[in-house]
Amino acid sequence: MKILEDAGLVTSHKDGLWVNCQLSDGAGSRYAAYLLGNLKYWLEENPEVAGSALSLPNMLVIGGVMGVKKTATFCAIIVVLSTTEGMCYGWLTTG
Repeated sequence: MKILEDAGLVTSHKDGLWVNCQLSDGAGSRYAAYLLGNLKYWLEENPEVAGSALSLPNMLVIGGVMGVKKTATFCAIIVVLSTTEGMCYGWLTTG
């Protein structure tokens, strides 16, 4: 997470024992803005990626289609979004 935060792809803030993370708007880094702005385009452009679940075989296919750096970024964003969604769901259902 620290690497993604240093790259300007995610932001975080501490809330008690929890650290809440979310995708950045890219304002702090031209690279982050470019990457986040084009992520949707990359996913729509490659039908193999658009409907893929995050598993090792799918990551290998994605890596062959998009390249290693884009695949690592894609997987990191999926992990961040999934974790955030799970935390929000848990927060909403417990009270």
